[in-house]
Amino acid sequence: MTQPVSSVTAVLPKDTVYTVNDSDVKVVDGRPSLLVDEIVSTDNSASGSDYRGVLVDKAVKLVGEGFQNVATQAKYLDLVDAANGNTWIQTDSNVTIYWPYPQGTDANTKFRLVHFDGLDREMTADEVMDAINKNEPVVVKDLVTDQYGIRFETDSFSPFVLVWDNTQTTTVTEEDDHPDIAEAIANGTWGQPTPTPAPAVVPQTGDNMPVMLLVILAVVAAGAIVVLVVVRKRNRH
Repeated sequence: MTQPVSSVTAVLPKDTVYTVNDSDVKVVDGRPSLLVDEIVSTDNSASGSDYRGVLVDKAVKLVGEGFQNVATQAKYLDLVDAANGNTWIQTDSNVTIYWPYPQGTDANTKFRLVHFDGLDREMTADEVMDAINKNEPVVVKDLVTDQYGIRFETDSFSPFVLVWDNTQTTTVTEEDDHPDIAEAIANGTWGQPTPTPAPAVVPQTGDNMPVMLLVILAVVAAGAIVVLVVVRKRNRH
Protein backbone atom coordinates (compact mmCIF):
# COMPACT_ATOMS: atom_id res chain seq x y z
CA MET A 1 0.00 0.00 0.00
CA THR A 2 1.62 3.26 -1.14
CA GLN A 3 -1.29 5.73 -1.26
CA PRO A 4 -4.83 6.18 0.09
CA VAL A 5 -7.37 3.80 -1.41
CA SER A 6 -10.10 5.16 -3.66
CA SER A 7 -12.32 2.07 -3.37
CA VAL A 8 -12.77 -0.77 -0.89
CA THR A 9 -9.64 -2.89 -1.31
CA ALA A 10 -8.49 -6.29 -0.04
CA VAL A 11 -4.84 -6.93 0.79
CA LEU A 12 -3.55 -10.50 1.14
CA PRO A 13 -0.10 -12.14 1.24
CA LYS A 14 1.13 -13.65 -2.02
CA ASP A 15 1.22 -17.15 -0.50
CA THR A 16 -2.48 -17.09 0.49
CA VAL A 17 -4.33 -20.32 -0.33
CA TYR A 18 -7.78 -19.89 -1.91
CA THR A 19 -10.48 -22.53 -2.08
CA VAL A 20 -13.93 -22.57 -3.62
CA ASN A 21 -16.50 -21.82 -0.94
CA ASP A 22 -17.67 -24.77 1.17
CA SER A 23 -15.16 -27.14 -0.44
CA ASP A 24 -11.52 -28.17 -0.38
CA VAL A 25 -11.07 -27.41 -4.07
CA LYS A 26 -8.15 -25.05 -4.46
CA VAL A 27 -8.27 -22.14 -6.84
CA VAL A 28 -5.68 -22.70 -9.58
CA ASP A 29 -4.71 -19.97 -12.05
CA GLY A 30 -7.49 -17.87 -10.66
CA ARG A 31 -7.83 -14.14 -10.21
CA PRO A 32 -8.94 -13.50 -6.62
CA SER A 33 -10.83 -10.24 -6.40
CA LEU A 34 -12.94 -8.33 -3.93
CA LEU A 35 -16.42 -7.78 -5.29
CA VAL A 36 -17.92 -4.60 -3.84
CA ASP A 37 -21.59 -3.87 -4.44
CA GLU A 38 -24.44 -1.87 -3.03
CA ILE A 39 -26.92 -3.79 -0.88
CA VAL A 40 -29.49 -4.16 -3.62
CA SER A 41 -30.91 -7.02 -5.66
CA THR A 42 -33.82 -7.78 -7.97
CA ASP A 43 -35.68 -9.08 -4.92
CA ASN A 44 -35.73 -5.60 -3.38
CA SER A 45 -38.10 -4.13 -5.92
CA ALA A 46 -39.98 -7.37 -6.50
CA SER A 47 -40.85 -8.01 -2.87
CA GLY A 48 -40.90 -4.44 -1.69
CA SER A 49 -38.34 -5.30 0.99
CA ASP A 50 -35.85 -2.54 1.82
CA TYR A 51 -32.84 -4.63 2.82
CA ARG A 52 -30.54 -1.66 3.00
CA GLY A 53 -32.91 0.35 5.19
CA VAL A 54 -33.35 -2.51 7.64
CA LEU A 55 -29.60 -3.19 7.84
CA VAL A 56 -28.73 0.47 8.31
CA ASP A 57 -31.38 0.93 11.01
CA LYS A 58 -30.03 -2.03 12.96
CA ALA A 59 -26.45 -0.82 12.60
CA VAL A 60 -27.29 2.70 13.78
CA LYS A 61 -29.21 1.39 16.78
CA LEU A 62 -26.23 -0.79 17.67
CA VAL A 63 -23.38 1.73 17.38
CA GLY A 64 -24.85 5.19 16.73
CA GLU A 65 -25.55 6.20 20.32
CA GLY A 66 -24.05 9.60 21.06
CA PHE A 67 -23.70 10.59 17.42
CA GLN A 68 -25.34 13.95 16.71
CA ASN A 69 -25.59 13.61 12.94
CA VAL A 70 -25.40 9.97 11.87
CA ALA A 71 -24.12 9.13 8.38
CA THR A 72 -23.77 5.64 6.86
CA GLN A 73 -22.37 3.66 3.95
CA ALA A 74 -23.59 0.13 3.28
CA LYS A 75 -21.59 -2.25 1.09
CA TYR A 76 -21.89 -5.90 0.15
CA LEU A 77 -18.42 -7.47 0.06
CA ASP A 78 -17.58 -10.81 -1.54
CA LEU A 79 -14.26 -12.50 -2.22
CA VAL A 80 -14.54 -14.05 -5.69
CA ASP A 81 -12.51 -15.63 -8.47
CA ALA A 82 -12.86 -13.16 -11.34
CA ALA A 83 -11.35 -15.74 -13.71
CA ASN A 84 -14.15 -18.23 -12.98
CA GLY A 85 -17.38 -16.27 -13.29
CA ASN A 86 -16.98 -14.53 -9.90
CA THR A 87 -17.26 -17.82 -8.04
CA TRP A 88 -17.20 -17.28 -4.30
CA ILE A 89 -13.93 -18.26 -2.69
CA GLN A 90 -12.41 -18.28 0.77
CA THR A 91 -8.92 -18.05 2.23
CA ASP A 92 -6.90 -19.87 4.84
CA SER A 93 -6.34 -16.64 6.80
CA ASN A 94 -7.95 -13.32 7.62
CA VAL A 95 -8.25 -10.72 4.88
CA THR A 96 -7.16 -7.12 5.45
CA ILE A 97 -9.66 -4.62 4.06
CA TYR A 98 -9.13 -0.91 3.41
CA TRP A 99 -12.28 1.20 3.19
CA PRO A 100 -11.80 4.71 1.72
CA TYR A 101 -12.75 7.71 3.81
CA PRO A 102 -16.21 9.02 2.89
CA GLN A 103 -16.30 12.59 1.66
CA GLY A 104 -15.89 15.09 4.46
CA THR A 105 -14.21 12.60 6.83
CA ASP A 106 -10.63 11.76 7.73
CA ALA A 107 -8.58 9.76 10.20
CA ASN A 108 -9.92 11.87 13.08
CA THR A 109 -13.56 10.99 12.38
CA LYS A 110 -15.24 8.59 14.80
CA PHE A 111 -16.17 5.47 12.80
CA ARG A 112 -18.00 2.25 13.68
CA LEU A 113 -18.32 -0.76 11.37
CA VAL A 114 -21.07 -3.38 11.65
CA HIS A 115 -20.85 -6.77 9.93
CA PHE A 116 -24.00 -8.74 9.10
CA ASP A 117 -22.47 -12.21 8.91
CA GLY A 118 -24.41 -15.10 7.41
CA LEU A 119 -26.23 -13.21 4.65
CA ASP A 120 -25.56 -14.10 1.04
CA ARG A 121 -26.93 -13.55 -2.46
CA GLU A 122 -28.39 -17.03 -2.78
CA MET A 123 -31.00 -16.40 -0.11
CA THR A 124 -34.57 -15.71 -1.13
CA ALA A 125 -36.26 -12.47 -0.11
CA ASP A 126 -38.01 -14.15 2.83
CA GLU A 127 -34.79 -15.85 3.96
CA VAL A 128 -32.85 -12.58 3.89
CA MET A 129 -35.40 -10.69 5.97
CA ASP A 130 -35.68 -13.60 8.39
CA ALA A 131 -31.88 -13.71 8.76
CA ILE A 132 -31.69 -9.96 9.29
CA ASN A 133 -34.33 -10.10 12.01
CA LYS A 134 -32.89 -13.13 13.79
CA ASN A 135 -29.12 -12.73 13.46
CA GLU A 136 -27.33 -10.26 15.66
CA PRO A 137 -24.88 -8.07 13.73
CA VAL A 138 -21.27 -7.94 14.88
CA VAL A 139 -19.33 -4.77 15.61
CA VAL A 140 -15.95 -5.04 13.91
CA LYS A 141 -13.18 -4.69 16.47
CA ASP A 142 -9.74 -3.15 16.03
CA LEU A 143 -10.88 -0.64 13.44
CA VAL A 144 -7.85 1.43 12.41
CA THR A 145 -7.76 4.79 10.62
CA ASP A 146 -4.48 5.67 8.95
CA GLN A 147 -3.12 7.51 5.92
CA TYR A 148 -4.47 4.83 3.56
CA GLY A 149 -8.06 4.50 4.78
CA ILE A 150 -10.19 2.65 7.33
CA ARG A 151 -8.55 -0.70 7.96
CA PHE A 152 -9.97 -3.88 9.46
CA GLU A 153 -9.69 -7.65 9.16
CA THR A 154 -12.35 -10.25 8.43
CA ASP A 155 -12.59 -13.96 7.75
CA SER A 156 -16.03 -13.84 6.11
CA PHE A 157 -17.90 -11.67 3.65
CA SER A 158 -21.43 -10.30 3.51
CA PRO A 159 -23.02 -6.87 4.15
CA PHE A 160 -21.05 -4.26 6.09
CA VAL A 161 -22.43 -0.93 7.31
CA LEU A 162 -20.04 1.91 8.12
CA VAL A 163 -21.46 4.41 10.63
CA TRP A 164 -19.96 7.75 11.62
CA ASP A 165 -20.80 11.09 13.18
CA ASN A 166 -21.05 13.65 10.38
CA THR A 167 -21.25 16.63 12.71
CA GLN A 168 -18.95 19.39 11.48
CA THR A 169 -16.55 20.52 14.15
CA THR A 170 -15.06 24.00 14.57
CA THR A 171 -11.70 24.68 16.15
CA VAL A 172 -12.21 27.01 19.11
CA THR A 173 -9.31 29.01 20.48
CA GLU A 174 -8.95 29.97 24.10
CA GLU A 175 -9.64 33.62 23.23
CA ASP A 176 -13.11 32.66 21.99
CA ASP A 177 -14.09 31.87 25.57
CA HIS A 178 -13.55 35.48 26.64
CA PRO A 179 -16.95 37.11 27.32
CA ASP A 180 -15.99 40.33 25.47
CA ILE A 181 -15.05 38.40 22.35
CA ALA A 182 -18.14 36.23 22.60
CA GLU A 183 -20.27 39.39 22.81
CA ALA A 184 -18.46 40.91 19.83
CA ILE A 185 -19.06 37.78 17.79
CA ALA A 186 -22.73 37.85 18.76
CA ASN A 187 -23.30 41.49 17.79
CA GLY A 188 -21.26 41.28 14.60
CA THR A 189 -18.41 43.60 15.58
CA TRP A 190 -15.79 40.88 15.92
CA GLY A 191 -12.90 41.65 13.56
CA GLN A 192 -13.82 45.33 13.21
CA PRO A 193 -11.16 48.02 13.92
CA THR A 194 -11.03 49.03 17.55
CA PRO A 195 -11.84 52.78 17.99
CA THR A 196 -8.93 54.84 19.35
CA PRO A 197 -9.94 56.28 22.74
CA ALA A 198 -9.90 60.09 23.12
CA PRO A 199 -7.02 61.49 25.22
CA ALA A 200 -7.83 61.76 28.89
CA VAL A 201 -8.68 65.27 30.16
CA VAL A 202 -7.18 66.13 33.54
CA PRO A 203 -9.59 68.35 35.52
CA GLN A 204 -8.21 71.72 36.66
CA THR A 205 -8.78 72.70 40.28
CA GLY A 206 -7.63 76.35 40.10
CA ASP A 207 -8.29 79.32 37.79
CA ASN A 208 -6.95 79.63 34.30
CA MET A 209 -4.26 82.27 35.05
CA PRO A 210 -0.73 81.12 34.06
CA VAL A 211 1.55 80.23 36.95
CA MET A 212 4.56 82.22 35.69
CA LEU A 213 2.47 85.41 35.52
CA LEU A 214 1.55 84.99 39.19
CA VAL A 215 5.21 84.56 40.12
CA ILE A 216 6.21 87.74 38.23
CA LEU A 217 3.45 89.75 39.89
CA ALA A 218 4.54 88.49 43.29
CA VAL A 219 8.15 89.58 42.65
CA VAL A 220 7.04 93.01 41.44
CA ALA A 221 4.80 93.46 44.49
CA ALA A 222 7.62 92.49 46.83
CA GLY A 223 9.93 95.02 45.12
CA ALA A 224 7.33 97.77 45.47
CA ILE A 225 7.00 97.09 49.20
CA VAL A 226 10.78 97.34 49.67
CA VAL A 227 10.90 100.71 47.83
CA LEU A 228 7.99 102.01 49.89
CA VAL A 229 9.76 101.15 53.17
CA VAL A 230 12.98 102.89 52.09
CA VAL A 231 11.13 106.06 51.10
CA ARG A 232 9.37 106.25 54.47
CA LYS A 233 12.65 105.95 56.35
CA ARG A 234 14.18 108.82 54.44
CA ASN A 235 11.17 111.09 55.12
CA ARG A 236 11.52 110.54 58.90
CA HIS A 237 15.07 111.81 58.84
